[in-house]
Amino acid sequence: MLMVTIGIYSAFTGLSFFSQSWFDFTACRFLTGLGVGGVFGLAVGANCRDRSHWRARAIIGPFAGTFNLWKRSGGGDQMDFRFP
Repeated sequence: MLMVTIGIYSAFTGLSFFSQSWFDFTACRFLTGLGVGGVFGLAVGANCRDRSHWRARAIIGPFAGTFNLWKRSGGGDQMDFRFP
């Protein structure tokens, strides 16, 4: 199942390059997000095999989402992750 979600993520990321309109691009990015969500859930579940996997998802998930929103809103401009 992990390979399927990675395939969905990869395929629709590549297809977004060929989009001709805003709707095509949005649809590809939405399906890319579904693949990313599947990869995230399966990766956390694979690394936490005991009963603590729900705790790991509860901690990692909101942190990742909050960091992405913070970074997209212009927060942390001093933290530039691009290579010079």
